[in-house]
Amino acid sequence: MYQHHRDTIEKAIKKLSKNKKILAALPGGSVAHGFAAESSDIDLMLILSEEDYPQARHHGDLHYVDKESANYPGGYWKPLPIDPEISLK
Repeated sequence: MYQHHRDTIEKAIKKLSKNKKILAALPGGSVAHGFAAESSDIDLMLILSEEDYPQARHHGDLHYVDKESANYPGGYWKPLPIDPEISLK
């Protein structure tokens, strides 16, 4: 993981912490697994409560790409809401 990935994750967590529906955010993809290139995007897996997940998924509240928080050329992060039933097992 490169420093710009760490910086972007930190900014993303600050943004996400304002959303009370999000219980946790965990890095995923190539950044989390140690295979990231300098230009890799960042996947953040989001854990929501069982009550909030269906609504967020149905309305697409957490399906977007955030380029503003990334401080590297072409960089971005995207949230990946995880079904709470899967994440709690």
